[in-house]
Amino acid sequence: MSLPETFPMKIANGATIDVPVVGFGTWAAGGTGWCKEATLAALKAGYRHLDCAWKYGVDEEIGAAIRESGILRSELFITSKFWPQFAAPENVEKCLDLVLKNMGVKYVDLYLAHWPLALKAKQNIATAKAHPKATTDELAIQTDEEGKETVDLGHCAMNIAEAGG
Repeated sequence: MSLPETFPMKIANGATIDVPVVGFGTWAAGGTGWCKEATLAALKAGYRHLDCAWKYGVDEEIGAAIRESGILRSELFITSKFWPQFAAPENVEKCLDLVLKNMGVKYVDLYLAHWPLALKAKQNIATAKAHPKATTDELAIQTDEEGKETVDLGHCAMNIAEAGG
């Protein structure tokens, strides 16, 4: 049995969109220099779904590959994800704005919470920087006296689910 090229997904306005079944993941374990050429090769090979996340720190490289490929944005399905320090409702869109700016696109097709965890954010959240070796300061993650990331229990998935009944 072979996979279909796409699967239908019903979206908020009741319409159905086709999502490419296989996506190209862009996680950067270490440096980011590989990402533009790898993404460009994936696009040339026929991938049309890019699986991205702000924390990976490769949005600029992905955007450059998209532009260089000559493939219309409308022919791609881009997924991105916000990191836990953006989980508070007032911060979710800030991360999306960073993704769109860094990637140089006007929209993403699917935007997800990367983990069912929320971390407290620092005041510089709107200018946070992502790269594989980013510090908690660069990522705008609040830490305690011991330097451990501070969990935002009020915005964690379990508490949101319980509040919703």
